[in-house]
Amino acid sequence: RSSDLGRSAHFHPTPAILAWRTRSPIAVVACHRLPEPYCFEARVYDWIEPPVSGRKEWVTTATQRIASTLDSVIRAHAADYRWSTPFMLLGQ
Repeated sequence: RSSDLGRSAHFHPTPAILAWRTRSPIAVVACHRLPEPYCFEARVYDWIEPPVSGRKEWVTTATQRIASTLDSVIRAHAADYRWSTPFMLLGQ
């Protein structure tokens, strides 16, 4: 359970579970509009390395970290996520 645009929400831990099982890092990525029409830029906002042990705690922490990072990105670049505006207004 984590915050999603000011509201409490459930997030599925699949990305964190897969990362832990395969010992692969998670890149938290978001796209942003560029001034040119139909041009976007992908930015990496967080890089999360899985540990060798402590799966349950890490999966929970990584899932919360992903959700929190994306929440911050959407709030900071709300114009790029027009669908988020009504949810942000409701959550405040």
